[in-house]
Amino acid sequence: MVLEKWIIDMENHLEWCRMVPKDWVLVASGFLEDDVEEWYLQERQRRPFKNWEDFKLQVREQFIPRDKPSRGGRDGTFYLKSFGNSIHTFLSITR
Repeated sequence: MVLEKWIIDMENHLEWCRMVPKDWVLVASGFLEDDVEEWYLQERQRRPFKNWEDFKLQVREQFIPRDKPSRGGRDGTFYLKSFGNSIHTFLSITR
């Protein structure tokens, strides 16, 4: 699943860059786009994320449908744009 790959890749690169774990959500949020970014901004206002683990739990609950776990997003498509492209941008910036 693209979301899970994005999470793993983001964690690897945050560690590689020696980011302090308390900053992971803030740094990763800069690589969200479209519906995911909008969701993040609304959630941050409503109930700030406690930490990276809380963010991962919430984003999975929001964007991985329980009835169709093998599909990417609610319509099966927007993860590629919202998560897939941003990690490539992150890789380009950190190399």
